[in-house]
Amino acid sequence: MLDSDSNESSKGYCNSGRGVPGILPRVLFPLRRDAYAEISLIVSMGVRKGTIRLIADYLPTGLDLNNSGRFFATADRLSVKGLLGRAPADEIGATEHPQTEDAWDYLHINSVDKDDEESYLISGRHTSTVYKLSGVDGSVIWRLGGRNSTFPLSDDVAFAYQHDARFRSRSADGSIETISLFDNAALTNGKKVHPSSSARIFQLNHTSNTATELQKFPAPDGLSAQSQRKAHVLKTGNVFVNWGQAGAVTEFRASDAEPIIHEYLDSGSLGPGVQSYRGFRYEWEGRPRERPAVAALRSGSETSVYVSWNVDTAAVAWEFFAVTGRAHGAAFEAGARTHKLGAVRRESFETVLVVSSATLQAIGENVRVFAIALDTNGRAVGRSGGVSFREEIRPAGRVPAKPRYGYL
Repeated sequence: MLDSDSNESSKGYCNSGRGVPGILPRVLFPLRRDAYAEISLIVSMGVRKGTIRLIADYLPTGLDLNNSGRFFATADRLSVKGLLGRAPADEIGATEHPQTEDAWDYLHINSVDKDDEESYLISGRHTSTVYKLSGVDGSVIWRLGGRNSTFPLSDDVAFAYQHDARFRSRSADGSIETISLFDNAALTNGKKVHPSSSARIFQLNHTSNTATELQKFPAPDGLSAQSQRKAHVLKTGNVFVNWGQAGAVTEFRASDAEPIIHEYLDSGSLGPGVQSYRGFRYEWEGRPRERPAVAALRSGSETSVYVSWNVDTAAVAWEFFAVTGRAHGAAFEAGARTHKLGAVRRESFETVLVVSSATLQAIGENVRVFAIALDTNGRAVGRSGGVSFREEIRPAGRVPAKPRYGYL
């Protein structure tokens, strides 16, 4: 999925050295006519201008640990070229990593963004630092966080092991910049800097050399996302956060950072193992290829007609009909008599209309029912096939539940 806000589309791991096996195969990208790079981590891709994409990757090389060969590049559909060469690795050394024994992946770029001035914002998870790089020569313009932060951060404001650093805005004179990031505040080995994770928005003042936290969106229930993430700033200003390894999503209101939606991606025994690398919230239109599904269940004096249409987003109401005569798929033979049974507003996935069984019997023999989906303008956008009635079978001694009107 392409995130038009943060210009992301995918993430994958390739098995190269200490890459993650089994998710994607080893990949070779041509960097020059005579050289290939083994890409062990494709971090962030997205279209910014035309066919330009941003890719962060590894170049496994036998080098001194102060120059690991890590870099990122721009690519188009025809070629892959090192935009900044090894400039970031020259300026961002393994000494910025708090533990040199892990210097094989001392930076761990997990997001790349680009602004309208051709500068780049990269997130180094293992250095707990966000870097702004020049698009001209790859030099570091400033650092936020980590050992060598350009802007002082107190312990209560500092972040760690972050993801998803994004440009948000810049003043006309460039003296003030606003960025967002996801503060994991934890590693997969259990190490934590803060008890829980959060999405955060910072304002950087280059005149006073200060970094101010404008907003913080803390995880409900004290969730700690030790890996993965997504902080999606919506057009409304609300922030939709995917809690990565913690397996939940939340939408926060922009005005007061209060959660208005919070959902876990699974429950019960499956809940603790559910993870989602990224979560997005967009308006989308579902257009099913299949017809709506309908079922008619008779229980004594009442008959319930159920309809649903998987993936559909257009239907706002359903009309239900009974028809006598033989059906061929969604069509009925000439001379069939149609009777409207009623209409129900769509409120959830499944909609039900409850009618009198006596009413259906009075229509005639060989009665079948079908449903028509209506959009906001009252136009028919889908029609089910016709089905016959079936007796509803319930366990012995069970009291029938009261029918629910609208979607279940």
